[in-house]
Amino acid sequence: MHPELRLHPRMPVELPAEVVFPSGESADITLLSLSLGGLTSEGNDRAFQLFEESRPRFPIEVEMHFGLGDRPIRCHCRLIHTQRLKQNRYAFGFKLLSLDLMDQQFIREKVEEYEITRL
Repeated sequence: MHPELRLHPRMPVELPAEVVFPSGESADITLLSLSLGGLTSEGNDRAFQLFEESRPRFPIEVEMHFGLGDRPIRCHCRLIHTQRLKQNRYAFGFKLLSLDLMDQQFIREKVEEYEITRL
């Protein structure tokens, strides 16, 4: 196994999440990895269409809500990439812009626990 060289190591997850757009519309996605620097996720055509409708306004920033363990997490993110995976499945990458300090510490601890257990 290769050592993690990222500034913020990632932890694989499979968590339901909600993306809330500035328009107030929302879409459900699934988080696939999590770090203090960003998130990767997968979503359907509805999520992709809402991002496309936001495209004239760059950068595209959204609120994201998800649960980690028994803790609800809310964060502000910027979309940094999209990729079509299948006809109705898309990958989305986000940079984490803001996160409550307690949530930051909680995520840091979870990622560190993961790093220790995967060695």
